Amino acid sequence: MSRLYIKSSLTGALLEVASSKEVICAYEEIKKNFPGIELTVFGAKDASSLRRSHRTLDTSHIVKTVPEFIAALPNHAFKIIETQKVVEMGKSLGIGFPKSIVDLLNILPGDEIEFKIKNNQIILSKKGERDKEGIKMLNETLAEHDRVFKNLKDR
Repeated sequence: MSRLYIKSSLTGALLEVASSKEVICAYEEIKKNFPGIELTVFGAKDASSLRRSHRTLDTSHIVKTVPEFIAALPNHAFKIIETQKVVEMGKSLGIGFPKSIVDLLNILPGDEIEFKIKNNQIILSKKGERDKEGIKMLNETLAEHDRVFKNLKDR
């Protein structure tokens, strides 16, 4: 099965999708949030054949979701989508998330958000997204090498 890849000159990341329907949705989502961004779409059987046919592409930064692709964009690519007023919430301060951001990042009630401070900027990210992917990869690796691990245990 062939794969489709979206690339921007602003980032080294490649967004990999499985179907033309997915590439259209991803392309439209990225363009909606970054109207001036230039995107290129490539097709290939897999990353190694993509690397052979487009030698200048770095296939070491392949991402699987639009939010990961957007996160790889440099700061100057970002636009202010909306501004929000800080409001009192009990003894704390709070802001509401604009619908455009909620939809883009698929934020749901109960999701945990991490706050990071970098260069006097607040960076928010959904907690656990990387953890879920890491656990999935670990489980796949364990399943793939189960026999080898069992033999090591029996030594």
